[in-house]
Amino acid sequence: MTTEADQKRSALIAWMEARQGRFRYSNARPQKLNPDSSRESDCSGTIWRDYKDNGIDLADIDMSYELATAGTLVASGSTVAQFVAAKAKLKKADVVAMALKAGYKNGTQINHVELYDRDLYSWGHGGYPAMGPNRTLITKSWLLGDAAFWTVRRIIPDTATEAQEITTITNQGAEMFVIFQHGKSIGIWKPGDLWYSFFPNTKTMDSVIQNLKVAKETVVYWGSIRPNRKKANDHTIEDLASLGENRKIWG
Repeated sequence: MTTEADQKRSALIAWMEARQGRFRYSNARPQKLNPDSSRESDCSGTIWRDYKDNGIDLADIDMSYELATAGTLVASGSTVAQFVAAKAKLKKADVVAMALKAGYKNGTQINHVELYDRDLYSWGHGGYPAMGPNRTLITKSWLLGDAAFWTVRRIIPDTATEAQEITTITNQGAEMFVIFQHGKSIGIWKPGDLWYSFFPNTKTMDSVIQNLKVAKETVVYWGSIRPNRKKANDHTIEDLASLGENRKIWG
């Protein structure tokens, strides 16, 4: 049975297919976010525009390392073998974010994203070949074969089933956590941990409670801060006291 979520995912793949090899590589702004008119983009820009044209506004989550925190976690690892082992979990239009050793900062942080298709193939534009996007076996030596680590994120949930997974993520052993606003998206972060997740198109406290099933009494902050992922482990609940007027406490 084809679900509404499946139809959306197929539409995202069709968008890439219709533009195969059309754009030269560039990470210039705002051109990369409007490739149909500029005829140029990069890995994150093509994925951002694909989702935008299919009715999903990722707001200012338009860099590879930001896409690596969007939606919900599907799988993560550091080898091609681990990725192949996770194949059964993957769905069309999942975002595969990777830290390429030959890329920016030599694999110490996420520097490339691909849009998963099926059967270990993905769509992306990393400048090789020069014109993209292109459909490539994602295990190739210049993609996952060169990755120090990778993560797969799902932006289109399967409604009730994955809504429960979101709840699990936000409450995994945490007595309290932080909800923050980044552009038009909502992030959830447990102070003291090195992870946080973005949920595009979730814009208000009420919608967080309703759609993500977050327990109101566990929310310690609601505002416009974005935690520094690299230094998140240094943050504590007490640090939030200096955030200014946007700080609110429930519980």
